[in-house]
Amino acid sequence: MSVTRYAASASASEMTEDPSFHGSRTPLNLNILKPYVERMPRVAASYRALRDIFDDGGFRPLRTPHGFEFSGYESMQDGTFEPNETAFISKALSSTDVFVDIGANIGFYSCLARSRSIHTVAIEPHPSNLRLLYSNLHVNGWKDVEIFPVGLGAAPGLVELYGGGTAASLVEGWAGVSALQRITVPLLTLDLIIGDRLLDQRMLIKLDVEGAENEVLSGASRTLANAREVIWLVEVCLTEHHPHGNNPHFARIFETFWSNGYHAWNLNPRRRIERDDVQRWLERRVRDFGSYNTIFARSPI
Repeated sequence: MSVTRYAASASASEMTEDPSFHGSRTPLNLNILKPYVERMPRVAASYRALRDIFDDGGFRPLRTPHGFEFSGYESMQDGTFEPNETAFISKALSSTDVFVDIGANIGFYSCLARSRSIHTVAIEPHPSNLRLLYSNLHVNGWKDVEIFPVGLGAAPGLVELYGGGTAASLVEGWAGVSALQRITVPLLTLDLIIGDRLLDQRMLIKLDVEGAENEVLSGASRTLANAREVIWLVEVCLTEHHPHGNNPHFARIFETFWSNGYHAWNLNPRRRIERDDVQRWLERRVRDFGSYNTIFARSPI
């Protein structure tokens, strides 16, 4: 999972400017204004909002090697997107009843799971991403995916979501995004969404929320403790994109899982992560193996 996504890719408005995004079109060419408005942050924020309004979502879906239709980046359509993450999720889905996609973005992984007839729960707060998520599900005829157009946190409420597309985050200053570029979104907790109805199911949970992992886990204590069989794939950044350097919750995220009986492995290369590793990384401010994608499970993977 890319460290600059609030989920799988950029927003609809950003895709209209990216040559790797296939089939996009914008009926009113607002992009000619970009060099001028970007010099003025407040005007730039208004420009992005206006651009989203005129972005009609007219994207051409293509059939992916995974067997579903999809509008998105070329790598998502040609089967080269995030190969390690995609391979892990594809394999894990074979023993999964429910896939929970936290930070679903435009729905690549949600579509991958639904194409395998897996009960899919997609959670995504950004309006631009939601438009494409809905479109990607609709073009495949999937009406049964659960979609929650919210962020996740420690308690229900309202919160500011900063940035858009590739840098959208609940963390102010994440990846250098201006605080002027923000919207208000609703929050729920993962425990409220999962409830009792899914705790006895085999779950695969993908958590990719650009620095807000600790807040999500704070609202997931019941799911962490009581879920019968669950595997988590979590993006845990150490220093990447944090406005104050080190991730202040880095160790706490690992301890949250360990205290609930989970073990941790780096995704690629696959290697067990111990407490000594986390402490050493914090002291040195760098990992000496692996990357930010981490697997948490109670049984060996």
